[in-house]
Amino acid sequence: FKGQEHLSMKTSGVQSKFFALAVSAGLLSLGATLNAAQGNASLTQADGAVTGATAGEALAAGSVLSTQTGGQAVLNINGNAIVLAENSTVSIDILESEDTGVEEVSNVQLTLSSGRIFGRIAQFSSLSKFVVKIPKGQVAIDASSGPVTFDISANGETIVGEGSVDVVFDRGAGGEANLVAQNLRANQRFNPATGTVDAAPADGIPSIPSVTVVRVATPTQPVQPFQ
Repeated sequence: FKGQEHLSMKTSGVQSKFFALAVSAGLLSLGATLNAAQGNASLTQADGAVTGATAGEALAAGSVLSTQTGGQAVLNINGNAIVLAENSTVSIDILESEDTGVEEVSNVQLTLSSGRIFGRIAQFSSLSKFVVKIPKGQVAIDASSGPVTFDISANGETIVGEGSVDVVFDRGAGGEANLVAQNLRANQRFNPATGTVDAAPADGIPSIPSVTVVRVATPTQPVQPFQ
């Protein structure tokens, strides 16, 4: 009986280890964000006075770029063109990319502390994120259904040329929060003064320089764990 009990405990231990390995293998096949590699970002073009990088320089999370009066900078982030208008400061907070075996998943977070940025994000996977934080809120760009063109100011004004974005903005004063959440579609603008959505200005979004755009193709049949 003791031998059988010992054998049973040993077998159970082996099964537990196999289960743990199986779970681990399953997670790896689906892709763990902890293992995400650094995304791709570079300063493609710099006109006028730009500090933080020079044209052609690769960038990483933690990079901060500023433009002065008359200056403009074009960032290439994972193949997407992001333009800093004059008198603007933006930092790259998160820059991750991962091939899960099913699709390419990216996670990008910028902070626009002053000025204005505009650009175009190509269609990405349903798990990808592209967020622009501003002093009193954030703008989440949703390119899971198609490309998005946008124009975001640090004061909260946001314009969408095509696609969809979600804006969260704090209109509070005197230390009291007054959060407003709005979804913007093509040719719409978020007005921070009123907290409402109205029509985009007639002149729309400025011309966006072209960069090499990487589009994500999702297989029709997902990769199975242990395959």
